[in-house]
Amino acid sequence: MAFDGAAKPIVSAPDPDGTVVLTCGELELALRFSWAALLKLQGQFGHGEDFLNAVSVGLDQRSIDRLAFIAAAAANTSPEEILELSPPILPLSRALNLAWRVAWMGPGVELDFDEEAAPDAPEGKPRAEWLTALWRRLSRTASHTESSGG
Repeated sequence: MAFDGAAKPIVSAPDPDGTVVLTCGELELALRFSWAALLKLQGQFGHGEDFLNAVSVGLDQRSIDRLAFIAAAAANTSPEEILELSPPILPLSRALNLAWRVAWMGPGVELDFDEEAAPDAPEGKPRAEWLTALWRRLSRTASHTESSGG
């Protein structure tokens, strides 16, 4: 069964355990980056900078097979199941990005999950490109902090 293409996809705010739900019609996909999910991703993509870059590329929707693997890890299912469900790509990416941020910072942190409320990009730079660059910078900072023992 696939997601309902006629229904508007809805991305929930994270619940207290960090789960974000993508709803489209009658189907729901619960996404959470537990430590087990993060280990599965590290097993696939490596550690440190390789891991963060691979996930970043997947979350940017540039690699559907990678996006399906990341979604499967967060949903505790298989990439084949995600491909069968065929959720809409941009809402799935938005839900995964939110779940990813919650995994790193915790669900109690004020997170901007409303795309309309996201900060504007500097003039002359597309918003999606600017947000992606900002996320990569934050990911590198987290990776550096992790590797330096701080």
